[in-house]
Amino acid sequence: MGVEKAQRIDPYLVGGEYIEAMYFAKLGKADSASVVDRNMSPVVVVDGKLVGWGWKQWDSIAESKKIPVSH
Repeated sequence: MGVEKAQRIDPYLVGGEYIEAMYFAKLGKADSASVVDRNMSPVVVVDGKLVGWGWKQWDSIAESKKIPVSH
């Protein structure tokens, strides 16, 4: 199993929680169109614990915490 490096990490401090949205390019994708936010896979960590991955999870968490998400 390989280890992928996040293309970008967005940190947020909301209501005393440290939230990180890490964006990973999909496997085998590295061209410029693949690293547009919606073409990547987000992984969400809250206070150092994995809480979800994928756009459905990130959109839900971002909405509940009032975090703007680029589309």
